[in-house]
Amino acid sequence: MIIIGNIQINHSKSFIEARNKIRAVAELFTVDSYTPIRLATATSQICRRLPSKNASPFISVQMDDENNQSMLVLAVETGDLNPLSEQLGYFFNKVEKKHQSDGSRVVNLCKRLRDAAPGRADIAQARVILQQKSRDELMTEVQYKNIELQNHRANLEKTVQERYEVSLDMSRQINSHVIQFNSRKK
Repeated sequence: MIIIGNIQINHSKSFIEARNKIRAVAELFTVDSYTPIRLATATSQICRRLPSKNASPFISVQMDDENNQSMLVLAVETGDLNPLSEQLGYFFNKVEKKHQSDGSRVVNLCKRLRDAAPGRADIAQARVILQQKSRDELMTEVQYKNIELQNHRANLEKTVQERYEVSLDMSRQINSHVIQFNSRKK
C-alpha cells in the first residue's frame, strides 16, 4: 500500500476541494474520462456522510499496487460502516470494513483504475496534488502570519520605547553629572 496523502474535511468548502483533488489524482492513473468524475461524485457523498462530531475528519488516499494493478483506496473513518458501504458499494470494486484498535471504524473503498502498477512520477504528482493548499487554507495561513507580525511589531515598538527611555534617563544622568562637574570647576 502506497500512502499518497490525506484530505482534511473541515467545512462544506473543503468538500469541493476534496472532490477536485480526488478527480485530479484519478486522472493521473486512468485513461478513462468517466471514472475520475464518478470518483469525485462518490467523494462528495463520502464527505456528506462523515461524522460531524469528529473534530477533524479526513479521507486517506492510498494506492494499492498489488497484482500489477493501480487500485485507488479511499480510507474513511466513520461512525456507521453500513450506510456508507451500501450506498457506494456498487461503484467501488472492493469495500473493506475494519475496526481499529482505538475503537474507530474505517471503511476502505477500493477502485481499480488500470491494469498497470502506478509509476513513481505519477505517485509523486499525486502527492503534490493532495498537498496543494486550498484558497481558504492559504488565507487562514496569511491571517495567522499577519497576527504574528502584528504581535512582533508591537513587541518591537515596546522594546524601542523602553530602550529610548533608558537612553534618555542615561543622557539625563550624564547631563546632570556634566553640569555638576562644570559647576564645581567654577
